[in-house]
Amino acid sequence: MDNQQPTPSWRDDPELSETWKFRFDFYERYGLPSLKPSAEFQAAFKALPFKDRAKINVSIWAFFFSFIYLFIIGLKRQAALTLGVLIVVMVVGIGVSVMLGMVGEMIFRALCFLYSALVGWRTTLWYYKLKTTGDIGWEI
Repeated sequence: MDNQQPTPSWRDDPELSETWKFRFDFYERYGLPSLKPSAEFQAAFKALPFKDRAKINVSIWAFFFSFIYLFIIGLKRQAALTLGVLIVVMVVGIGVSVMLGMVGEMIFRALCFLYSALVGWRTTLWYYKLKTTGDIGWEI
């Protein structure tokens, strides 16, 4: 006799906000965003208003709070990885800033922005995979 309970769907998860459910629903209908998304994904994405496109692509909380937000939502491995990447970005950025002066400072700011953008963009995918598969390993 099998006493295992079925894994609840993300649709029934009371912890998920409507924003996350909107993202997850879009991913299940049209696939996950990637560097080369499917034609169906691209068409559906282009049909959305700008606000909904931004909602699907980027987690604003992750953009501003990076590894702290990842840790809070349960993506501990990704939080550790992104913290490590942040440390490398900071060390390289400070070194470049010291060597190149004002130009180095602009490069440093650009690196920090790119780091934040990457974390904000990837968080939506990582969280979807966590909620649908249960574990995503050390993916970055």
